[in-house]
Amino acid sequence: LHYPLRRQRQMCIRDRIGVLLPLTGNMKVYGNGFMDGIEMAVSDINKKGGIRGVPVTLEVQDSFGTPNLAVFGFKRLDEMGIPVIIGDASSTNTLKVAPLAEEAGVVLISPGSTAPGLSGYTNYVFRTISSDTYQGRGIAKVLVSLYPEAENVSVVYVENDYGRALASSFTVAFEEKGRRVCQEIGFDEGTSDYEYIGRLLKERDPDAVVLISYSLDAAEIMNAAKLQGVSDKAWVGSEGLIDEELIEGTGDYSEGMVATMQANRIISDSFIERYMEEYNRSAVDWTVPYGYDTMMMVAEVIDAKGYDPEAISGGLKEIRYIGICGAKSFDDNGDIY
Repeated sequence: LHYPLRRQRQMCIRDRIGVLLPLTGNMKVYGNGFMDGIEMAVSDINKKGGIRGVPVTLEVQDSFGTPNLAVFGFKRLDEMGIPVIIGDASSTNTLKVAPLAEEAGVVLISPGSTAPGLSGYTNYVFRTISSDTYQGRGIAKVLVSLYPEAENVSVVYVENDYGRALASSFTVAFEEKGRRVCQEIGFDEGTSDYEYIGRLLKERDPDAVVLISYSLDAAEIMNAAKLQGVSDKAWVGSEGLIDEELIEGTGDYSEGMVATMQANRIISDSFIERYMEEYNRSAVDWTVPYGYDTMMMVAEVIDAKGYDPEAISGGLKEIRYIGICGAKSFDDNGDIY
């Protein structure tokens, strides 16, 4: 199939927005958070009459957190004639789908994919969170500021596009500050050999550990380190560790751990109160407002430009949006400043 030719033969659906997120699987906590925010935005849009007088509906595909199913979900939505898709949550999945979106002429806008490699897709691919180039520098800055005595640091990272890029960005920034990364440990997501990682950390005895992972693996790694007697270490993590599951899985061992993220502070108290009431939650995860703002940006552009993918892409490149998480606009690569 040649996507551009098929696109010419099929009219775009005028009332539907595609969603491609991991609603089950090991990344479901992120996918469901984004989904909550998207649904809240759709509710607000439809209460005001929809887009151009037509209520918005969502066509949702579960990527299960895996690249192959993300591709399958994207193709399903493309075959329906959906002009714009919100997703995916992970960098690995979005990088797999991005070339298909460019070829098909379908707008793909991710609320959570941070790999620098996405900057190479400049026509139809966007993201509402910035590149890991910036977060790596941020982790280095935070670590040096909070733990000036930490001269030698171990980096433990998940072996995928997200983990490798963020680990590399951190290492460059940290060593530019005159510090040393004494150990780099990559691991496969869902690995069973966490004990080995714990032993490596014990042998090298770093001043601090930078952990770039998702919460379930991170809890296993920290527990393995604890069993090996790795103590009195500063632990600094990426945004994937900002999750109650990590606290529940590690107990007192994670007390004092610091994790960084690029997300802006929520600037609406009423949004926080509404979410906690509607979803019976005691806090608002960062994914919720990012899902909300992403959906609202898409709706604003469609309302101004129409449902044609080319028009949506052009509109996103022009937009200056003020949302729940502050101001957002895109550079020439489809990246948020």
